[in-house]
Amino acid sequence: SLSTLTSTDVGKILQLSGTVVRTSRVQMYESQRAFQCCEKKGCGTRFVVKADLQQWNNALNVPSRCPNQTCKSKTFIIIPDSTNRSDYQEIKVQESISSITNNNSSGGS
Repeated sequence: SLSTLTSTDVGKILQLSGTVVRTSRVQMYESQRAFQCCEKKGCGTRFVVKADLQQWNNALNVPSRCPNQTCKSKTFIIIPDSTNRSDYQEIKVQESISSITNNNSSGGS
């Protein structure tokens, strides 16, 4: 039943019954990207920026300055093939009325 799903079910393959009421288009999710400091006097430091899951679009924030404390560079290049990407799709499912009725009659909430 949909009402029994919890955060521990994230990342698992589940079988459930219900009615699909809405689907989003398939979207690309980029969880991280690696950069390298490259200004003329840049230090060459390589570092990874992870997606901010609190943002509405899981945005990767562009670095504003080099994480190396002794470097003041604000210019970076993206390191090729350093990103983690995957596709995802949001699917909204409504629990079927018969499932809700059966749970209530069997003592479930």
